[in-house]
Amino acid sequence: MTQIITDIIGFAAAIITNISFYPQAYEIYNIAKAKEYERLDAVSLTTFSLTGGGCTLWLIYSCILQIYPIMLGSTLTIIPSIYICVILIYWKCYLRRRISSNNYSVSPGHRNNIEITSDT
Repeated sequence: MTQIITDIIGFAAAIITNISFYPQAYEIYNIAKAKEYERLDAVSLTTFSLTGGGCTLWLIYSCILQIYPIMLGSTLTIIPSIYICVILIYWKCYLRRRISSNNYSVSPGHRNNIEITSDT
């Protein structure tokens, strides 16, 4: 196979396999936008942290060896992985504690929707 066909196959594989993270990131965006944060309990922070870390290593590896399809694929996966991790950390490490503290109460706007209101 010629180099150009090999590169096309590599880039196509990188794009197709790695854009699969974007629907998950979009769903998490919708959950955060609707303030339905408790739904995030079903999403694994460990999975997305490991995926982001692994893709970062693949990106470093591909930069060293100048393998452009792997660079593209790694970058395409790192972006939504970081976004998902930030939202999950915000929920699991900050917002959940804030909701459960004595100074705040949870007022459901509708089923599965959380609004934070101060009791003071």
